[in-house]
Amino acid sequence: MTGFKKFYLWGMNTKLYMGIYFAAIVFVCGLILALNGQTSLSLLVLLEMFILSFAVAILQSVLVPDTTDFSGGIFAARAMLWALASALMTFAASACLGWLDPLGLAADMALGALMLAGFLCMLIGQRFEQERDTERLNAALARHQKSGSR
Repeated sequence: MTGFKKFYLWGMNTKLYMGIYFAAIVFVCGLILALNGQTSLSLLVLLEMFILSFAVAILQSVLVPDTTDFSGGIFAARAMLWALASALMTFAASACLGWLDPLGLAADMALGALMLAGFLCMLIGQRFEQERDTERLNAALARHQKSGSR
């Protein structure tokens, strides 16, 4: 049962991050295209973005698993490798698959750079979440110790 539980929790977290990354990629690409007069993304491009988002989330689960301790900062080698590799994958997918074709390579580079910023923000958010969890656990421990000392 513990194997199923681990797999289930892994799937839940991976799906969560995949959805966030998919929404971000679609939003940034859509914004770049909209600023240049385009009004739509094709279903094939959306499918490609979905697959990329899944790959980025899986890579995150391998390089920066949920057990990663960010108390030393987010700039650990594995976290930075994930963020850089994910941004490079986004740039490469956009350039090779023509997501922003009418706008040229500069638009693909802008997408990669914006996604790198977003991936770094995700790491910062994970650190904030760990700090909040630590505070909550410490408060619960203090309450438990206080109630146990009576």
